[in-house]
Amino acid sequence: CQKLVPLMAERKSGVVINVSSLATLYPLPFMPLYNAGKSALSSFTQSLILEYQDNPVLIDFRLGDVKTRFNDAAKKIDEEFSTKSQNAWKQIEKQLYHSISPDRASKLIWRRIKKGRPGVFYGGTTFHGLILPVMSRFLSFMTKRKHISVWYKI
Repeated sequence: CQKLVPLMAERKSGVVINVSSLATLYPLPFMPLYNAGKSALSSFTQSLILEYQDNPVLIDFRLGDVKTRFNDAAKKIDEEFSTKSQNAWKQIEKQLYHSISPDRASKLIWRRIKKGRPGVFYGGTTFHGLILPVMSRFLSFMTKRKHISVWYKI
């Protein structure tokens, strides 16, 4: 981005799309590095949007769950919180089973690119792409924390 975005701005064309995560609003338990990385990417993209308001088009695309093999490689047991960790991972795996396919995710991303508008956008199932982002605007941190704790049984 440091090298290409200024060149795109000079040419008055181009698109940069960073795929962050709904975890920027609703962190996943026992995945602090994932949450932090996606939040940092989202903040980075939003900063670029402020700096380059017209060109290139900069998009922070916050996807909900996508049915991939991501969790197969993730550490799933935290010895200190093993019961809570196991409960959370069971829910995460259940969510993934009911999430969109990578093909569907790529179509959502492509549709957003073709619209050519900068900003923060959400995608995934209707729940992830529409309901949770709207709810996040109205819920306090404590309410979200309670909801996440109940949802993941931690």
